[in-house]
This record gives sequence, structure tokens and C-alpha cells, in this order.
Amino acid sequence: MKSQSEVRASWYATRTIPMPDQDERSIASILIWIEHREDGSWAVGRASDLTQREHSQPRDHDYVFTGFEIDDALDAANGALEDDVVASEQDGIQVEAAPFLRRDLESPLNEWFWGRRAT
Repeated sequence: MKSQSEVRASWYATRTIPMPDQDERSIASILIWIEHREDGSWAVGRASDLTQREHSQPRDHDYVFTGFEIDDALDAANGALEDDVVASEQDGIQVEAAPFLRRDLESPLNEWFWGRRAT
């Protein structure tokens, strides 16, 4: 089993969306991330209060996309982000979350592939 830092090292971009916690009447959060895997594929994850779990590693059902196209990963991540922003705003929580951009992924991808930062 990978450590939390090993898991998150493959996360190239993240966004956190506040959501009302229906049980405790407080604020919970949704974390959306784009990760790059050792086989060269991309995965988009979405999890509620991942840091509050006993084991902070994502589960299979936390993933909303896996595939090899960077643009497909960006589309899936931005779709999930938009859905959660709208849901949060409908619950009365104002959210400012920047969309996922290709440049968010290119610098860490170049570091992984070439061993250097993009300029």
C-alpha cells in the first residue's frame, strides 16, 4: 500500500469545493484531482472528505475518469468541478474555483517525462 505522500505525488492538479455537511450542519468538502499514473494514463478523482477517512488513499469508486488523453481528463475534471460548484451554490455556499487548465498538467508532466521543468 502506498503512503499518502506517494499517492498525492502523482496528483498534478487539485480543487477543493466546500459543501454543506448534512449530518453535522457544518461545512464538508469535495476534492477533485487529476493524477498521472506510471503507465502514462490519466485519472480524475472526486471524493468527499478524503482527508477524514481512516485510509486517505482513493478507492476505485472515487474515480470518474481513466484514460490516456490529457484533454479527456481535463474535460472530465472540469465537468465534475462544474457540477460540484453548481450544487454548492444551490446550497447557498458561494464558491470560486478556477477551472483545470492544460498548463496545470504540463509542467509536472514535463518533469516526469524529461526530468526538467517546462519554461
